[in-house]
Amino acid sequence: MKTTSTSENAATAAGKTTVQASVLHTKDTLLKKIIAYLRLHHHLDAAFLISKQTHSKETRCYFPPRETSLKREYTYTLFLITAKPLYTGNGTNPAQLMDALYNHTQNRAKVYLIAYSATEFEAKITCGNNFLKHILNYSRCVYTVTDKWLHFKSNKINRHEQIVDKITRHWETRIERANYLMEITGCVGTYDNPIAHFEVLQNVLRQSCLGLIYLFWEYKPSYAALPYLLHLCSHFGDFPKQLFHNNTYENHLLYHHLIKADQYMKFKVNTPLSLEQANKAWKKCQTFLMESQNIADQQLLLLEKERERYMDRLFNRKNQQSI
Repeated sequence: MKTTSTSENAATAAGKTTVQASVLHTKDTLLKKIIAYLRLHHHLDAAFLISKQTHSKETRCYFPPRETSLKREYTYTLFLITAKPLYTGNGTNPAQLMDALYNHTQNRAKVYLIAYSATEFEAKITCGNNFLKHILNYSRCVYTVTDKWLHFKSNKINRHEQIVDKITRHWETRIERANYLMEITGCVGTYDNPIAHFEVLQNVLRQSCLGLIYLFWEYKPSYAALPYLLHLCSHFGDFPKQLFHNNTYENHLLYHHLIKADQYMKFKVNTPLSLEQANKAWKKCQTFLMESQNIADQQLLLLEKERERYMDRLFNRKNQQSI
């Protein structure tokens, strides 16, 4: 996994911790605070750290009063197992929970969550879900009520040709949709309406992100807000942050309009969006698609090699059994 800032890679700790019942497995004070909140409000059974990013910001003021300050902010990606479904139609939605955690940490940590109920987790891992196998094998267990979850741990990732074909088809479908939407934005009608243009581009990014997430993780997010998807994609490459999170006003403004485009379409008639901004956003999305295709091509080659090794082992095993 790649990050653009200082990163604590969860994979280095995989398999090295002996888990006792109902304990924390981290010395990170801020992470302990996050877990305590989740335990109190959301029936947490287990938590696994996928990634942690540290962002430092130093401010030096030379005009009186002279001051120097250093502020550190953190971004956590956590996989949770809860006794009950974390998100229900009548309860807290993902955005509300992530905002609550941000406020709970005094705006020091952004927390992106992937959550499964205990029942859902057991059903999927029993059926050989590769995404959950990756979680158990490579993420860092930071909290458990019981160590039963680690009993499901397995190094056997299924790379049968049918599985690889399914992954490939999923990616191809998503990127075809994204490219089709990009072609639509070249029509005169959408350029005459910048709001419609931005919403189409929002869906271009969403389709590309959903494709990448399944291609790399075999995971289908149930929550598809664009900032959330872009964050998950930042685990596969630096380009999401380089394109939309550079410290320039223009980039921040375009990013803001892209993530709010669906709200503009629903609730606003007049917005300050211009055709010039729409054209700049189109160019950024075109670059995003190109970068997505580049890393996807590399991942597809890797999957093909893994498929060949897996099928060779399967063939050899059948031959040995027939002797």
